[in-house]
Amino acid sequence: MFNEGDFTIDLWIDPPLLNALFEGARGIAGKLNLTSVMSEVNELRSRVSDKINTIPNVSGGRYFTYAIDSSFPPSPLELVGGVLTVVAYGYVGQVGGRTDRYVTGDVLYEDSSDLNKSIEVLSKIREREMAARLLRDKLRGRRSMDMIILDGEIYVHPLPYNLPAHEGVRRRVEDVLEVMLNLAERTRTTIVGVVKRVRASTLT
Repeated sequence: MFNEGDFTIDLWIDPPLLNALFEGARGIAGKLNLTSVMSEVNELRSRVSDKINTIPNVSGGRYFTYAIDSSFPPSPLELVGGVLTVVAYGYVGQVGGRTDRYVTGDVLYEDSSDLNKSIEVLSKIREREMAARLLRDKLRGRRSMDMIILDGEIYVHPLPYNLPAHEGVRRRVEDVLEVMLNLAERTRTTIVGVVKRVRASTLT
């Protein structure tokens, strides 16, 4: 049982399942080569260390922060002539003691199954386009912010698992990233990417 203030959550796990999870986790931990992992971490650190700066102090010690995320159904709707899905994306900000929220979305349709493969990339593009919109507002004096938090890596791979991408998709990814990062530099805004899982075991 877990208690936190007025909330109580009862957790029930059968002993066989708990034992299986424990043994499985211990087996995976035993297979990990921590020396190899740390060497890759150090290599990555050496590559990006000159790109990382200390977050500047702000008056009053309060940061004006925006978080951006998107969502879409796990499976698109299959129609006779193609597939259809909806991508919702938006932001929530804490600015001067108040909350700033905005959510919008797109209806996407393809006459083939390609949409099912690229929907995640399209949603990430929308998130970074929204970040660029917020940064333009800051550049014009319409909005205050110190930090933008993105879900996942700051960089967007053209397709999952680094598969070859059409030139149009690759160009669109590169363009939106260039605009967002240039605006972040001009407005001295910190961009943070929150990575919740590891997708590859090698550095590229």
